[in-house]
Amino acid sequence: GYAEELMVLELYRRRQISSGKAAELLGMDRIAFIQYASRLGVAFFDMSEQELAAEIENQTSLTATKAA
Repeated sequence: GYAEELMVLELYRRRQISSGKAAELLGMDRIAFIQYASRLGVAFFDMSEQELAAEIENQTSLTATKAA
């Protein structure tokens, strides 16, 4: 029901459950859940600029290490 959806969305927004788990709890596939949450204003990609920069740096380092 509606209350369950709100609880699942809040847990997802707080990053306490994954999008896959949220989708499972609501009986929908992951992509449908991500689209549903986005329509309700819950971002799928929720990182600060610093977190994003750190992720890019980590990936760049991993790629450079594998190439060496």
